[in-house]
Amino acid sequence: MQPRERFRGFLQGLAKIMDSRKTPLPPTLTGYENPAYDPATTRWKLDIVEPGIIRIAQAEIDLLKLWGIVARSGGGEQLSQKNQWSLILPHFNLREGSLPNGQSVTDLLVQTYKDLVLPFEEMYRNNLRGHPQRQGQSASNLPDIPATSGDGDGEVGVKRKLEMEEGDSKRARFKMEDDQPSTAPTMSRSRRTRNKVEYIPLLREVDSTGGRPLKALEPELAGSRHPLRDINDWGLVSVDALTLSLRSQLPAELSYALTTVTLLSTMRGDTPTQGFPIMNCPELLDELLDLLEQRAFNGQPDTFPEPVVLATHKELVTTLVDYETEPFAGLHPRQGAKDPKLGPLPRAGAIILTITNILRNMSFIPDNCAFLQRQERLFDVVLRLCSVTRKDGEPVAVSSALSLHDLITVRKDALVVLAHLSSAMPGIMLEAMTPNAAARIAYRSFHLLASFLVDPLEAVSPFTLFQTTGSLKPPLLPDCAMEILTRLAQPDLSRKVFAQAVPATSIEQVFVSCVHRLPVMDNDYQILVRGTEWLSYLEKVLMGAYALAFIAPPSLKRKLKSDPTLGFRSVMLRMLQKTMRASNQEFRGTFAISSRRAVETMKLLDDGNDMFDTTETTVTTLSFGMGLGEGGESTFERGTGLLGGHRESAWDILMMREVYSDPALFNELESMARVE
Repeated sequence: MQPRERFRGFLQGLAKIMDSRKTPLPPTLTGYENPAYDPATTRWKLDIVEPGIIRIAQAEIDLLKLWGIVARSGGGEQLSQKNQWSLILPHFNLREGSLPNGQSVTDLLVQTYKDLVLPFEEMYRNNLRGHPQRQGQSASNLPDIPATSGDGDGEVGVKRKLEMEEGDSKRARFKMEDDQPSTAPTMSRSRRTRNKVEYIPLLREVDSTGGRPLKALEPELAGSRHPLRDINDWGLVSVDALTLSLRSQLPAELSYALTTVTLLSTMRGDTPTQGFPIMNCPELLDELLDLLEQRAFNGQPDTFPEPVVLATHKELVTTLVDYETEPFAGLHPRQGAKDPKLGPLPRAGAIILTITNILRNMSFIPDNCAFLQRQERLFDVVLRLCSVTRKDGEPVAVSSALSLHDLITVRKDALVVLAHLSSAMPGIMLEAMTPNAAARIAYRSFHLLASFLVDPLEAVSPFTLFQTTGSLKPPLLPDCAMEILTRLAQPDLSRKVFAQAVPATSIEQVFVSCVHRLPVMDNDYQILVRGTEWLSYLEKVLMGAYALAFIAPPSLKRKLKSDPTLGFRSVMLRMLQKTMRASNQEFRGTFAISSRRAVETMKLLDDGNDMFDTTETTVTTLSFGMGLGEGGESTFERGTGLLGGHRESAWDILMMREVYSDPALFNELESMARVE
């Protein structure tokens, strides 16, 4: 077929396809008059140069050439799947870029091809896949795929092979005809029909893994395993039988009892506050604590008071990670590892973790809190498990049955138990316990909470904490530890126990960490106003600082008050100026509780008195002319107050309406602004 005839056949076929789709093409594009074409209702908005040629991005596009290039590249769908339309642009002197309407040149070319040429391509492909008779009938109506310089005859392997065989036969025939005189052929040689053969390989499904049919082996192995037991399989459980099983400490009985009690501790009753009633099973709790103490310490006496060994939670986790990342870490013997002589029996650390998990689950049930709050042995044993000592400079658990990983888990469980029991009314009353047990519980609980608070990398301002962690909420463990500290040290009698049991150095460490957690920059306050979580975190920090200032001895109060490296006065004064002198009344109301707690903490350090000293007289001696009710109205204070060097800032705060309308707050601020 001649090029001109092929071009006219292409345009004629294109026009017929569009007519069948009720979208006739413009006559200026096809070169044929079409009565069905209406310029007012047509969908075609094309820049037509001449028949068969349009203009895209100032470049002339020959539709027949475009179809030939795309067909030799595999078709329009294949180019879209492989994202190779950009390779077509150089054939028409097009470049990547964007048009004034924001559409890229490649997208416009793809859209034009899909609208104009793709229907013709689909019809051409369907005709090639038809029967030979149909192909012969339509061969005269459809043009061949045009070729350009440097291109082959096609991409179909079978077609190329047939052409090579045909060329070889032609060369052999020409060589024979050179020796014979040329004669006219008697009959015309029929045109050879070429069919496109598609090969679709069959994929074999492989059901084996490594040559073994796992699907066939799975039913065989399922019968050798014990199925998971349902809750109904337990039937009626006797609590007395569980108590006796724990007391016997036989491996099979112990395993059954701990598994059953663990399951019972997770069950809930008809209401959210109900669960397994441990208050009705005091002997079961005693057996659990006996087993816990026996497996953890093996009859070793409690050596209290013990030297202060404060290992932070971050230090424990870092040490554990260093151990586990050592080469051949599993070959090094560590504390708490299983003794090979035990055989199939569980190690002692696993039993300890199971019991602490049971106690934690029991503390979740509100109905059990009032009973568990009075169990001083529960706190004594669990907090003793959390104690830390050092061997060769590395932190280890006091209990030889606990590994470092077990110790971290036990300390977290103890923190959860203290959080639930201290938040329920009436709380953990240390004054109601025996003096020795109360001192041990106060000492160990304080150092347990301090291990989550005093790490210098974590005791930072809110914005710095947000930058390092990336969390939109305060860190969970320090926030929980601070809440427990504020609740345990809230009653005055419990504060007295803490003041007698906790050394001043430990109080100083936690107080310094509380000051370092206070807001300093404007970015800190932007974090605090994000939600109630950060505001609650700030109030807990200030309440913890107030409780620590309350139980601190007078010498420590004077040290904290005048320590230039701590900067307590500057940090607190800046916070008061930021929260109490803000122009936004809603902002001042948001930090009203925090501001009041900050003033009370400053007043405690400013006084510097022992809050538990009862030797001083509480009633002023009456003088001549003094009424009975005037004895304790005012107290003469000597020396310069904590804010004496910042009287202007203090008076600006005193003039705020929220301050002078509160007599107690006004008197405390005025007292700290005194100058001798």
